[in-house]
Amino acid sequence: MENFSDYHSGSGSFFGGSWGYLMYGLRETLNVTIENVDLSNLENGVYRGQYRKGRFAYQVEVMVQNHTIETVTLTQVSRISIPAVHEEMVKRVKDAGSLAVDTVASATASNKAILKAVENALQKQVK
Repeated sequence: MENFSDYHSGSGSFFGGSWGYLMYGLRETLNVTIENVDLSNLENGVYRGQYRKGRFAYQVEVMVQNHTIETVTLTQVSRISIPAVHEEMVKRVKDAGSLAVDTVASATASNKAILKAVENALQKQVK
């Protein structure tokens, strides 16, 4: 894992240390590819996964029932986060029953991190 101090200028100003933290992991997270998961291969149950890159750190629990996503619970969110955005992203995944959803405007990186955490939860169960 990368060291946060590599991105911190020590000045404490917005364009110094704070700006570096806001950018920490942004490019990688924006470029992450989200793959849809074939739910027909999953048994009923709760699946756990995570995504961590820079400041984007999410852990999820995904409940699958009858080969559909019933619930997605965020068990850990990034320190800088907007709960309404998370709720909307979780709603979109549940309503669609898949990861093939549009991201919430102005929160693309956070959305992709959540989607990747859900994918990671489900992918590690698919044989």
